[in-house]
Amino acid sequence: MKRVKKRLHPIGRAIEYVLAAGHTPRVQLDARRKDVTVPDHGRARCGARLIIDLDPSWPLAMEHTKDALEVDLAFQGVVDRCRLGWGSIYAIVDRAT
Repeated sequence: MKRVKKRLHPIGRAIEYVLAAGHTPRVQLDARRKDVTVPDHGRARCGARLIIDLDPSWPLAMEHTKDALEVDLAFQGVVDRCRLGWGSIYAIVDRAT
């Protein structure tokens, strides 16, 4: 039986590439966009430059969808399910660099 591999958005592939190398992806996004769901205090504080580390040691429950990255993130000690639209993400880097 042939295994069907899920096609990831190019940004999702970049995130997975950094994770597969054993590193932490740092995502930079514009939190003002309508395709971003984060707590209001995170949006107000960071605006156009929200920086998130997708630390694999944290239980992220990360899911790649057609339109966004959905992930559990902690803001001020409270975990929220967040939606980061692919169009809002403008940089993926390795936190170590």
